[in-house]
Amino acid sequence: MQIAVSRKPLVSILILCFSLCCDLTFAQQPKRASRVRQRKHNAQIAQIVREIDARRIEQTIRTLVGFGTRNTLSVQNNPKRGIGAARDWLFDEFSKAAAQSGRLRALRS
Repeated sequence: MQIAVSRKPLVSILILCFSLCCDLTFAQQPKRASRVRQRKHNAQIAQIVREIDARRIEQTIRTLVGFGTRNTLSVQNNPKRGIGAARDWLFDEFSKAAAQSGRLRALRS
């Protein structure tokens, strides 16, 4: 006795298996790429953290304290004291950072 086997279900099953295997393979590729990107970002973050200078932070804080007040109602046009002087100093600092980066630009409103 001979059993007739249709090839269509077999071909369909093979195509299904192949497509599932391909989907799994392609699904794993972004994960690998994601891990590579994550390592790259982690290295960039580590570099940024290494560049932090505690003395520079302290110097910035001491400069801001030197303006004498944080009161928003203080004199705005005094170049040495008050929130206006602090604002101008911060703008100058951001302008320097922008010039060094070559990509950023400080805007005055």
